[in-house]
Formats: sequence, C-alpha cells, structure tokens
Amino acid sequence: MHGNRSFVRRLGNSRYAGLMSSAVAILVGACAAEAPMDASDLAESRRGLEVLGACSPQSPSQFIDFGVTYYDCSNSEPAVHIVTIDRNLPATEIQLLINHRPGDPTGSARLFSVDGLAKDADAFAAINGYNWGGPEGDQADELGILQTTTFSFLQQLSGNVTTSNAEALMGFSAGGPSGFAAKRIAHPRDDENEFNHPDNLPFRYQMYGSETSAIRQLETGEVVCGSDDLKKQWSVVGYSATQVIFMSTTSGNEYRIEDFCHTLRDNFGVVGAVRNEPVGRGPRVPTGEPAHQFLQRCASGPAEDPHLS
Repeated sequence: MHGNRSFVRRLGNSRYAGLMSSAVAILVGACAAEAPMDASDLAESRRGLEVLGACSPQSPSQFIDFGVTYYDCSNSEPAVHIVTIDRNLPATEIQLLINHRPGDPTGSARLFSVDGLAKDADAFAAINGYNWGGPEGDQADELGILQTTTFSFLQQLSGNVTTSNAEALMGFSAGGPSGFAAKRIAHPRDDENEFNHPDNLPFRYQMYGSETSAIRQLETGEVVCGSDDLKKQWSVVGYSATQVIFMSTTSGNEYRIEDFCHTLRDNFGVVGAVRNEPVGRGPRVPTGEPAHQFLQRCASGPAEDPHLS
C-alpha cells in the first residue's frame, strides 16, 4: 500500500510513468502497440541475462511506449530493474500521485494500492516515491504525513520535518514542446539559497525531498557517488542529459551505493539521483502481475513460464 507517488504523464493521451511512496514498483499500463520481441527473441534475452554483467543500454530490453524502455537486469550484478524515459519527448512530464481526501490535514496522504493508483492514472511506468511518517503501511486508507519538502503543481504540500540537517530535492518542470527538465537541488536546513534561486523555481512544478543523494554533480562537473555505505534494498530516481531513470534493486538483494552507482553513472549517464524508499518489493504493473511476467505476455501472448529468466 502506498499514499504518494510520482509519475510521468504523456499529456496528449493521458499516458503516465511515475514514482511511488513505500514499495518498489515499476508499472506498465498497457502493452506496446507493436511488440518488438517474439518467443525466440525472449529466449535469447533469457540466455543473455545469464551471462550479463552490470546493466546497461545494451542489456536485453522491452519497448514499453515511445521513449520508454524497460531493462530486466535481475540476473545481472547488481540485480536491478531499470526503466528509462526520454524527457525530450513533446508533451511529456512527471507528476506526483497523492491519494488525499477533502478534510485530510495538509501534508498528509492516504495509503492506497500501487495497482489502484496506477490504473486510475493510466500509468505506463511507475516507481515508489519518497518517505513519509505514520502507520506501517499494511492497512488500506491509513493516513500518513509527508516527511520531506514536497511540491505538486507549484503548490507546497510539506516541508522537511525529518531529523536530517539537509535533504536533496528532486524536481521536475512542466512538460512542453521540448519535453521536461529534471534537477537535483541541494537543500540544507539552514540555507535556502539554492532552494529559492530563480533558476530552480520551475522545478517546483513537481518536487520531493530525500535524505540520501545517490549521485550528484560537483561544481567542477565531476559526477560522484553518494557516501551512504549501509547495505540495503534501493529505489532510486535519477536523470541524464536526455532521460529520467527509475531503478529498483530486486527483492532479497541488498547493496551499497557504490555497488550500483557505476551502473547508473557510467552506463546510463546519470548525473543526479536520489534514494526513494529504502526498502521495497519487486516491480509490478496495474494488473498486479510482476513486471517481467507482464512484459513477456505483451510480447508473446500468455506464457507458461512467468519469468524472463
């Protein structure tokens, strides 16, 4: 169950991709119009996954929608699921999905299933979002409180109420003829300079805070990995010069930032990324199926084997 999410929206035809709040999920709303793989291609993908090193754009992939690609690297090392979204596509944007009732306190969100929110938004890709406080998230309709700075459609929903002295903001501008922009913005508790800089205000269109930077770019241009050395499951959202990247580690696998940083930075060109929820489940689609099963079914019809590998 989850209360707040972010997602990518294809404005022209109400197609979305997004971020969730409490569990890892990569959601696919519909099969591609033309499936690029037949059964033999999928068999080749399975064999390729067995010998694959770190995930990269050359890894076996599935076409989800124009500009959206899914990589099942669950047999890679590190074992991850990745979705890339072309942010230069016209009329495409990321939004936060929040289940909020009239009368609920400001800065709160109701727990709701990922599948349910994805169906309501016609999501084509989604991943769990940022931290919140309150219930454990095991009962539908529980009320949680947003813990970090959050903006939706330029309106501030919450501030940083964590014990952290700083947060990293992940912001997205509104979609337009040239797509949308993404930016990681440093936000120390006692320094509002970057937060209030005029160049950064458009990223409040959709923005949320994280206590952990996975990847950041220095003023010198060097791109460095975060310093969190705890071994855990990860859900990460980042961006390159041309894409937004969603990454989740597979269930049961725990990593340090250094274990997957090179995959995002060196292989996918990520220059800024933040951690979302530290612990999560495997990616899912609105039908409730695991993403890899859904994608195989889209490509080759109902499959006896529910896994790509």
